[in-house]
Amino acid sequence: MSKYISKHYFKILLLVFSVSTILALGYQPHSIRHLLGKTIFLWLVLYFTYKTNKKLFYISSSIIFIMSLLYMPQAIMLGPISTGILISLFETNTTESIEYLSNIPSDIYFYCLLYVALFILLIMASKQASKQATVTSLNIKIISS
Repeated sequence: MSKYISKHYFKILLLVFSVSTILALGYQPHSIRHLLGKTIFLWLVLYFTYKTNKKLFYISSSIIFIMSLLYMPQAIMLGPISTGILISLFETNTTESIEYLSNIPSDIYFYCLLYVALFILLIMASKQASKQATVTSLNIKIISS
């Protein structure tokens, strides 16, 4: 079992990151099908981006991560993005922003820290998977020649 997990560590972390991102964006699962469908779609997009262009994977996953990290406190308290939330961005001043941030419960900040740790682990695992793929391809070239 340990070999299987170490071999597919990046894919497993990418799946956990996909589930966390869907939930961080406020999509509450009304049924397991909805969560599963969105998660699989995000996982496939990120995985095939990783396989085709690693630089694009790092850029796209970073953008998705930053957007969902910034929205996570709002998602936990209120749910998915609505037009009212977007409109309020243009009507808010600094005092209201500080008051809003001070009213966020501290456990939500803990969830945000866990999400940051998950993203760091994902990036580290992707770099490790790249190294393993390079070593494997070099071994295949040496064996075949």
